[in-house]
Amino acid sequence: GDKVKGVVIYTDPKGNPQTVPIQPFKIKYVCNLLVPKPISEENYEKNIPSMHEQKISFDCKLSPDELEPEISKMLEHNNFYLLENQQDLKSPDFRKLKAYAEGKYDKQDVALSVIMQNLAGDTNKLTIKAMSNKEEKIIDLLRDISVKCDAFKSTPEDLASLEVICKNCESKIIVTDNMKSKDFIICEDCGEEI
Repeated sequence: GDKVKGVVIYTDPKGNPQTVPIQPFKIKYVCNLLVPKPISEENYEKNIPSMHEQKISFDCKLSPDELEPEISKMLEHNNFYLLENQQDLKSPDFRKLKAYAEGKYDKQDVALSVIMQNLAGDTNKLTIKAMSNKEEKIIDLLRDISVKCDAFKSTPEDLASLEVICKNCESKIIVTDNMKSKDFIICEDCGEEI
């Protein structure tokens, strides 16, 4: 997210002006800083190729059929506009949602692609891909959505895996919980700051 710093200026009880610097702090992007942005399927597809993207995926206890209305409700509640579902083939083993929003203050667009699928047997997988022109928005957004999806995960310990692609060498990096608290990640293959 963005870093904010400031100074508080006030007058003390004796009438003397006082100045107190505020330590810089990081604003994390979360869903309540978004507003739904209606968009056509055509414009959605036109906008996303230029955006940065990251994704999370985890096993779910619900089938795609059961998960779709729950995820739809969660996304709408968290300020995403859901595009009309254009799926030609409605299969109980596969569902896909597309969602769009913009930052309330920075007006930067955010797109989501959500895939719910039954792999083999009882294995249900939820994959959420977040896309934005502002790369730092993506990790905070995915972290927020991952927490809101805890009720759907197969087990409480089933942590979402966040994959980051290095822009320099295109290596895939799995972000650990320790890395998530950092302002940036260093690619182990090329040393690039992500």
